[in-house]
Order: sequence, then C-alpha cells, then structure tokens
Amino acid sequence: MDVAADPVRRPPRGGTFSDARSAAAAGRRRAVVAVALLAAYVAQLAVAATRHEPWFDEAQAWLLARDSGVWELLTQRLRYEGTPGLWHLLLVVPARLGLPYATAHLIALVAATLAAVLLVRSSPFPRWLVGLLLFSFVLGYQYAVVARSYVLVAPLLFALAAIYPRKATAVWPFVGLLALLANVSAHGTLIAACIAAVHLLDVVRSRNALSRRALAHHAAALASLAVAGLLVVAQLWVPDDHLPRAGYVPPGGADLVAVMATTANRALADHGLLTWAAIVVSAWWFARRGTLLVWLLPTVGLLAFFARVYQSAWHDGLLVLVWVFALWVSFTAAPMAGRLDRGLRTALLAVTAAVLAVQVTWWAQTWYHDVTQPYSGSPALAAYLDELDLDRRVVWGREFHSLGVLPYFPANIYDNLHGGDARAYLSWQRPYPLVDDDEAIREALPDLVVWGVKFPGHEHVTVLDTYDVEAFFPGEIFYKDRVLEQDAFYLLRRKDPGQGAGR
Repeated sequence: MDVAADPVRRPPRGGTFSDARSAAAAGRRRAVVAVALLAAYVAQLAVAATRHEPWFDEAQAWLLARDSGVWELLTQRLRYEGTPGLWHLLLVVPARLGLPYATAHLIALVAATLAAVLLVRSSPFPRWLVGLLLFSFVLGYQYAVVARSYVLVAPLLFALAAIYPRKATAVWPFVGLLALLANVSAHGTLIAACIAAVHLLDVVRSRNALSRRALAHHAAALASLAVAGLLVVAQLWVPDDHLPRAGYVPPGGADLVAVMATTANRALADHGLLTWAAIVVSAWWFARRGTLLVWLLPTVGLLAFFARVYQSAWHDGLLVLVWVFALWVSFTAAPMAGRLDRGLRTALLAVTAAVLAVQVTWWAQTWYHDVTQPYSGSPALAAYLDELDLDRRVVWGREFHSLGVLPYFPANIYDNLHGGDARAYLSWQRPYPLVDDDEAIREALPDLVVWGVKFPGHEHVTVLDTYDVEAFFPGEIFYKDRVLEQDAFYLLRRKDPGQGAGR
C-alpha cells in the first residue's frame, strides 16, 4: 500500500515515522521525569511539614486571621505588622471556621506545589537544573515548609515568568499577577513595582509599534496597578503608636554597600568567590539577552531595602527567587547570536549549578534537623498545658514568642496579654499588650508562667526564688547550616506560698 495514500499512516511533514516515534518516546521520558520530580518534591514537603513545629511568626498570622474581623485586619492590625494581607486573607476562612492550625501548612504546601508545577511544566530550564531548584533551600524548605506569606512569592513570580513573553498582549493577567505579588509582603510590593517599571519602559520603547487601542490597554492596566499599590501603601502606613523594631539601626555611608554585598553573598552561596562569579556571569548574560533590568532593578531595590529599612535572614531567599525569575525570562528571550552567547550560556549554567549545589546542602541539613529535632517547643508545650485545668489557674506568658502556643487553644490563655481578653495575637503598639517584666510577675504571682527562651540571656530565669521549673520544651530554629536561634520554653509553677520569697 502506498503510504502517502494512507491518511492514518502518513509520516509527519518534514520527517519520518522513525522521527515521530523518537519524538514521542522523548516526550514520554520527559513526562516521566517531570512526574518523578514532582512526586519526590511533594513527598519531601509532606514529610517535613508533618514534622515541622511552627513558631511565633507562623502563629501570629493565624491568630490575626482568627481573632480579627476582615475590615479590622486590613485597616488596623496589618499596619502594625508591616505587611499587606493576602496571606492573612487566605487564612481567615479556615481559622475562623475552627479548622486545625495545621491547615496553614496545607495552604503553604499547595502554594509550593503550584510553584513546582510551573517550574517543571513551563520553565525553559534543563531538567537537571529544575531538579536542583526544587531541592534548593529556598524552594525546598524555607518558602515551602515554613508557613509564612513568602510561600506565595515563588508561584506568583513563576506565573509572571511564564506569561512574560506574552505580556504585551496578555497585559491584564500580567498586571493582575503583579497586584497579587504586591499584596504578599512589603518586599513583594517592591519587586512588583520594579517589574512594572521595566514593563512601562518596554511600552514606552515600543509605543510607535503599538496601536492606539493597545496603548490604552497598557495605560489602563498600569493605572489599575498603581491604584492597587496605593491601597497597599495605605495598609502599610505606620501608625503613631507603632513600636519600632528594637536593636536594629540601619547602616549608612560605606557600611551601606558592605551590608548589601554581605546580604547578596549570604543569600546565594555564602562563599564570596562563587557568589561574585555568579553575579558577574549573570549580569553579563542578562545584558546580552536584553533582560538586565529585569534582574538588576528588583535586586538592587531589595538590597537597598534590607540595608536602609530592615534586614533579616528570613528575607534572603527573595533575592534567589528574583534571580531565578530573571533567568527564566532571559532563557525565553531572543535566540542566541553566536559562539560568545553559547559559551556564556555554558558558564552561566556552571555557576548556577554550583550555587544551587550549595543551596541543596542547606536544604538537606535544614530538612534533616527539622524532621529529627524540634523546631519549636510550642506544640509540646500546648499539649502539656492542655492536660492542666487552665480555667482554674492564672497563666502568664513571657517573651513575645510565648504566643506561639496560642493557636492550639480556641482563645487567649494568658492573663497578661490584652488584659486577659480573648484576643491571642500580639500587637506591636504602645502600650505593649504583653505585660511580662520580672517585676510584674513578682507582683501578680500567676500560678503558671510560660518562660520563652529565644535569644542569649533568656535561659536565665530571674524569678526562680518564687517559681519552680516544672518542665522544659526544647526548640531550635535551624537555618541553612546552623541553629539561628532557639524557640524553647520553660514552664514555671509558683512555689507553695510558704516557700515563695516574693510573696
């Protein structure tokens, strides 16, 4: 039979049956690898999430969502948190319905899985690079297992990267994703503003090639994004009675550059030579691909924010995600011009692999520590307190992170928080709602004191003349390759009245 006359068996145009079978087999192999990567990623997340003991920062968002009305949350409470409320709004329904606190980690798991699906299915990266990214410290643990607002950054940035080549025609979805990113955190607002600025510059450059209708669409979309940004600013407007962050003084002058360089190094590889090689090669690559501003503007913006406003190790991963976003966009830019670009691509992949190899070791160490050791003592403490008749006891909490135990109870159990009313969140305002100094404890003599141990010096229990240590609940917040701080608790019980020197 003439093959050309058989529509069922006709070979593909420009190829042969062998080519078609090879392409199909390659497609099946890619699909199998993709499914295997996703399955392994979700499995390790599930193991870590079920073993992870949440700490105060995870608890605070849940408590705010549970104990605040939505309008109160958006117009009053979040002003003291310094963050817009997208994450809190996601928690409102499960928290107010009385679902378990672990629901927050389920939401985080879904967000991290969505980021992984986008990375596996839509990114232009080689499969080995996707695998390293999935099991890097940032995507494999810090912004996946720890249930904080930052788990939303990766899926939103990856969705933006996937739509980026079509942003000229899909401007409303593009701007909608930017608006969501701006509502994740103050850092998300900054990143979104920088990406929007790059897009605006692209529109201005190509204005002569765009129709009047297209220009009107871009103008309307960017104006809408500006309004959304103003609403975020309104949420973040600092009230007069806000308590400043103690112990942090932004550097100035030459120290500013040093802080920015140190932060960038710590975020990528914490090895100066490797970090700078990655930065130089990446900058050269982005410049050759016409995407330098996509990386440089949000990166410098974040570093300046860290240096001048506030910096914390928890925010370092945002620099990594911006880098991955820029790499994604650059890989989908115009085809490479010649031998120089091909050599540069090889160098870029080499330094990226080296940086991610370090990140994978950080993921492995942190994952192992969290699975085998208590990250926070709060769940064990909550279980212990649940066995006591708290309705007949006066309970105080000492140190802000002692509130990490409160999501396990339907309402506030501390008589020294908000005057003992039902609100269990902490408000960073004057007067400070947690009365927990030693003198107040000695004067009030509560039956039980949850004594938080976080920073050096907290281990020294200064009211032992009045209290006995009934139990200790260890917890260590592990970060990359070391214990960053403790999240442990003593439970103190008031001595018999005849023994208490403070009575």
